[in-house]
Amino acid sequence: MTGVQAHTVVWLVRHGQTDWNRERRYLSYTNRPLTPFGLARAEAMGWMLRRFAISAVINAGLEHTRQTAAAVLHQQAYPVSISDDARWAEAHYGRWEGLTYPEVSHRFATEATARFADPWQYAPQGGEPLMIVQERVRAAWHDLVREHSGGKVLVVAHATPLQLILADLLGYDPQRYWQVRLELGSVTTIDLYPSAAILRMLNCLPPLRHA
Repeated sequence: MTGVQAHTVVWLVRHGQTDWNRERRYLSYTNRPLTPFGLARAEAMGWMLRRFAISAVINAGLEHTRQTAAAVLHQQAYPVSISDDARWAEAHYGRWEGLTYPEVSHRFATEATARFADPWQYAPQGGEPLMIVQERVRAAWHDLVREHSGGKVLVVAHATPLQLILADLLGYDPQRYWQVRLELGSVTTIDLYPSAAILRMLNCLPPLRHA
């Protein structure tokens, strides 16, 4: 059961590229603006979704998710408000924030080994294990389907929360969430019916309009 009373469409959008994404730095709670490429990708998503009347927009509450949402909504015929919900944020990387993988491996070798061996229960110092991320994202999803049944909802968030929700909806082991890749600036579409969720589109990267 999906929790909705009527057909509901949800677009799961991973935010556009930031400078830290381009530099392959861990990014969870820090505000970073979109790069020109990231903004172009968000605008391309808006063009792709322009014919759909989006009824609600939820984002993780950071500059790059808000900026992505605003660029998508720019193509909508009518104004739509953007709601912040920090429960959709990326897994908190604690003291790894802003570092690259080689930097983490060099500075915090023991911690990195433990995290990569069991990310479900182990977190960097000051960060979150994935079992906690799953709990908050599930709560956010429960509220979404309760409040927006029958609507067309855009969720702009980060890779890990979206991957965990897809695992729940499609019935595979959440600890294998990483096997579904979601690119920066991608759109995944879920049709929710009272009896089931249907994956209509996965990891779509709409072509850049100036390409």
